Amino acid sequence: MYDLPVRGSVEITAGSTTSISAVRAKVPSLGQRAGGAVLLLVAVLVLVAAQVAQGPQIAGAALRDPPPPPPPVGTCMRGPTHTMVSCDQPHEQEVVSSWMPRSVEEPQGSYQQFCPAAAQTYLGNPQPTSNPVWHSAGLNYEAQYITAPLDQRIQWLGWEACIIQSVYGGKYTDSISGLENVAERPSAFGNCAFGYLVPPTFANVNCTEPHEVEILGRATGFVPDDPARSDFNLPLAPTATLDAQCQQLAVHLLAVTDPTYDGRVVIETRYGTTTNEEFQADSEIPDSGDIEISIGATPVAGTSQHATCLARASHLGILTDSLIGNGNKPLPIQ
Repeated sequence: MYDLPVRGSVEITAGSTTSISAVRAKVPSLGQRAGGAVLLLVAVLVLVAAQVAQGPQIAGAALRDPPPPPPPVGTCMRGPTHTMVSCDQPHEQEVVSSWMPRSVEEPQGSYQQFCPAAAQTYLGNPQPTSNPVWHSAGLNYEAQYITAPLDQRIQWLGWEACIIQSVYGGKYTDSISGLENVAERPSAFGNCAFGYLVPPTFANVNCTEPHEVEILGRATGFVPDDPARSDFNLPLAPTATLDAQCQQLAVHLLAVTDPTYDGRVVIETRYGTTTNEEFQADSEIPDSGDIEISIGATPVAGTSQHATCLARASHLGILTDSLIGNGNKPLPIQ
């Protein structure tokens, strides 16, 4: 038997009628082999061109669908992974703005400015009170910028969003979109504290947790060290009028005509001062009574005065929920 060095093999045995020319006919010629190589090269080039047209792929991974679209405004989320849930389920966050990177919806400028503005728009314009001195502290929230979880991205590409949440955490149900009255906000957005009556153990807590006091509002004043700066003189002295206005604020926020609930709740005003504070010379004092500080060239030294309108259970009782919006419901006191 003779073996020929060609791709495949042809056997010639004794007595075989197969001629050498027939064998040679089965062996590809040089021209045929060159033509096959050209066809193979063309096929490779076509495959490479198709891959380039499809764009870069993740090494070792199959082709994937585009990343999920951003969650719509009003979507409720839960936990540090921002899991989307129905708003009638307990959650901590709500989406106030969302977009895909490099899209026309992507906000311009700093997220530190855009997200708080988006949160304010989402809330609407909740009116806490028409009181000209006291300013409600009953709606305690913060805005935060987040990105899509890893399982909702392709490489770096994924949605981005601004969310609103309580400063001190805590779950709640329903949505706060278009909130018209602070008295209707969830307790998680309250401003409560434990250790307020026995410093220095003071700590802010979620109003759904046990607490001693709930802060209803704040008022501020300022007395300059230089008597000549009378334009900055806005004293805030303890007066019966200020105390009475604190009571009026409590009537509005607690949604009840008697915010003391026949002596079971104490509504009181606490005062304090902070010395050597510097306020800028171009500060504006609006008619509403609060002081807005803006950047200026000449500081003004003086004493900052502040007052807090608060609610607490009498006889050192412990509150277990917010009193704001409580109305005629049973008091959350243990």
